[in-house]
Amino acid sequence: MPPAQQAGLAGPGAPAPPREGTARKGGKGGFGLVFLGALFLFYGIMFSSSFVARIGAALDKGSSDPRIPLPRSLYRQVQRAEHAIRELRLDDSSDTPVVRRTKEASRGQVIADLTTSFEIRLKPMGHSDAECRERASEWAGAFVKQGVAAFRETREAGTVLLLSYVLAGVVTALATLAVFREKRVPEVLVRVGLRNPEASIGRSLLAGLIAGSAAAAFGAVYLLALKHVPALRSLFGEDAAATRPAMWLIALAVAAAPLFEEFLFRGLLYQGLRRSFRPWVAVATSATIFAIVHPPVSALPVFVLGVATALAFDRTRLLLAPMVAHAVYNAAVLGLQAR
Repeated sequence: MPPAQQAGLAGPGAPAPPREGTARKGGKGGFGLVFLGALFLFYGIMFSSSFVARIGAALDKGSSDPRIPLPRSLYRQVQRAEHAIRELRLDDSSDTPVVRRTKEASRGQVIADLTTSFEIRLKPMGHSDAECRERASEWAGAFVKQGVAAFRETREAGTVLLLSYVLAGVVTALATLAVFREKRVPEVLVRVGLRNPEASIGRSLLAGLIAGSAAAAFGAVYLLALKHVPALRSLFGEDAAATRPAMWLIALAVAAAPLFEEFLFRGLLYQGLRRSFRPWVAVATSATIFAIVHPPVSALPVFVLGVATALAFDRTRLLLAPMVAHAVYNAAVLGLQAR
């Protein structure tokens, strides 16, 4: 990432750092402990509520038929076939008869291609041509059917995760603000960056766009390297076929995550570190912790995002800037992964 001054994300407007060996009032002991409590509360509520909801759904649905073991060499083709079948939905009431017939023909072609691949796979096993065709047709139909069922289950689980995430974020934010008020911390909303009478909304939006675009550019290069560098693919595992992100995932990544994660990691963690340490220490430490709580495969670009959002926040002193940056980054990554 370019120097903060070049990126327009930090500058003379940021508060001066404290003197060495001293901490500002309410620094280490205040924001640090509150952040830890908020972090445990947030993830505790999110995972526990999601887990309970999933268990309830499983008990209500009962046991399902086991999936057929998937030949590894056909994994990619089956993924593409399942995705194609999901895209060619036949229950769309807005389809004209011509569109519906086209979809039916396309679905039939997808299943036929998959059947042929299975038939080729079965021939060396000593089966007759008739047996190969029959078994290949059964396999292809089973994979398509269970692929669509798995998609529906994933969509339901995603909705539960989104609701659990929002519930955890709202409860954590309210509980955190209540703790600060109980401790009689002055100007709580200003302290955590939710309000700043001196901040400019337009300047905050611009800083967020710049920071998010810079992080997204790094993320694009990282995704490109992950796709084309064999060492990275072997380190993190082979990436799945590109699919259009579900609505629940878009809502989670572009709306919910920027709101609640920026409150936690910039409004609480970075603010506490910034009140006690030099700016570069606060930026690096908050970005590192932010990256640690994300999957290992995304740790590096998320660290860069953490640096960018911290600089945007330091420049504007308003959480709007890092929230916008986070949303821009996530939207860009989702778009790139869907290609």
